[in-house]
Amino acid sequence: MMQFRLTEASIRNRVGEQSFKRGKRYFQQDAIMSPWMQGSVLKAKCWGSMPQPYHVWVQLGANGIDSGECSCPVGDSGYCKHVAALLLMWLHKPDSFQEIEPLDKALKRQEKDDLIVLIRQMITRYPDLEELIYLSTPGGASANAPINPDLIRRQVQNAVKHGDYGHDYYGAAQTIANELQAIMQQGDVYRELGDWLNTAVIYRTVLDELRNQYNQIYDHDGDLGAVFGDGSERLGMCLQAIEQPEPRLDILRTLVNIVFDDINIGGYGFGDEAYGIVLDQATAVEKIETVSWVEEELRKFSDLDDFSSKWRTEAYGRFLINLQMQSLSDEEYIALCRRTGQFQALIERLLQLGRVQEAIADSQAASDYELLTLADLFVTHGHGKVAEEIIWERTGTSKDTRLDGWLKKRAVESGDWQKAMKYAENQYWARPTVEGYGELKAMAEQLDNWPDSRKEILTRLTQKEEYELLTRIYLLENDVETALETLPKVRFGGNLAIEVARAAEETHPRQSLNIYQQKVERLITARGRDNYAQAAEYLKRVQALFIQLKETENWQDYIQGIRNQKPRLPALPDELKRVGL
Repeated sequence: MMQFRLTEASIRNRVGEQSFKRGKRYFQQDAIMSPWMQGSVLKAKCWGSMPQPYHVWVQLGANGIDSGECSCPVGDSGYCKHVAALLLMWLHKPDSFQEIEPLDKALKRQEKDDLIVLIRQMITRYPDLEELIYLSTPGGASANAPINPDLIRRQVQNAVKHGDYGHDYYGAAQTIANELQAIMQQGDVYRELGDWLNTAVIYRTVLDELRNQYNQIYDHDGDLGAVFGDGSERLGMCLQAIEQPEPRLDILRTLVNIVFDDINIGGYGFGDEAYGIVLDQATAVEKIETVSWVEEELRKFSDLDDFSSKWRTEAYGRFLINLQMQSLSDEEYIALCRRTGQFQALIERLLQLGRVQEAIADSQAASDYELLTLADLFVTHGHGKVAEEIIWERTGTSKDTRLDGWLKKRAVESGDWQKAMKYAENQYWARPTVEGYGELKAMAEQLDNWPDSRKEILTRLTQKEEYELLTRIYLLENDVETALETLPKVRFGGNLAIEVARAAEETHPRQSLNIYQQKVERLITARGRDNYAQAAEYLKRVQALFIQLKETENWQDYIQGIRNQKPRLPALPDELKRVGL
């Protein structure tokens, strides 16, 4: 038997601490059964939480573990507890593994009649395999005979049907994805033999039927999305090899439908691979046909005005533009952009053509968010003043403070601090923050009027009863005394009181002490070890403050009162002891 470098440490490093511990329990409970070794590959079944055992394999190499796989929901790439159990079995009981020869070699030794008996036994045990018998055999007597797509379609339907939703709702997609990848591997065999037409039929049928079933499955981790990507890539290979017009159009129709599905559910990204292949590999004639498909799909949303329909219309518009990039005239391009809401592409082209007034008019229909990007385009093309006028006009009807932010940035870049201050104030009062206060200060200092501006800001914040923000501002300015005055007026300040207490320790120790004591009392009343641990940390600061105030006896009385709560709060003394109290 071959020797490989394997230790418990290397297994733990491979699967992680949690999977290793659970896998060790499985190994100790004899969950591994029928362990085989085929060359450098370990194979076995492992009992788990399901009625049927999982299939596990691991590829060993000279330096340890090269790869692995398990049929459990989290067994992709072989990092699960079942893989750990198999490896521990090999490490501690290598003699229990039966060495077997490679599958191809074992099959070649069999007589034809024996193979027929074997196949019948396999179909009796796994009835779904019977459909494989009726596929044309790659490289055999029926090579190049057309495959019946219904045989592939039924395999996909069975994979979805038996995806085991009842036991693992979240893991079902991965189970189904593994089955679908196995079905597409049938196409890989035809591909290796150069039978591209049958290859394409298998890939297309898997993807088309998956599209039909996709809404029934919760693809939590994108496992089925990966199948769409892998299948699209495989169909791209077919397009490169197939010249006949009809099968090429069939392939393109499948790829385009995947793009449609992705757009229609909101752009998850599983159609990205198909999108790129269509643009890169479709001929000029095929792109004309593809445009007709996209236009037909686009008509479903052209009269709808909700957000989702607008988003889809824009997505289909981008697809149309990319498909016809080399053939559209300027006027056709502009008309298509207007029809599908492609504001950025539209304004870019109009400005390139020097049609500034049209660009200004078209920009009026853009949303506030889109307008910000369009304004940057005007600036790039040397029309900064026009951009400022467009944004300024929109601020009169919009509550989007990003518009003021854009104008503020322009004013700063031009050194117009008076304007910049005005726009910054508009932004600030829509949502006052400490950071915004700092920005106003920097601008007011450029104008040499910070004292007056500061007074006005603080007065207005007081009128608005923004006491939490006022307290944070006073802390920022090291005005601890005023922060202590505004703190009691704060309704919900989170840890703000602790921030004030820490800032006040040196200059206002008595007030700092009171804040800490109140916080300690609330934490102990709330109970729970985490609360006790936090209370203990604050008590260390309380102790330091009592010492600073030269009130050691008061500290001893206070902490003794805390300790006297031990009968009711057994975890509290533990936390006090942990911090040395």
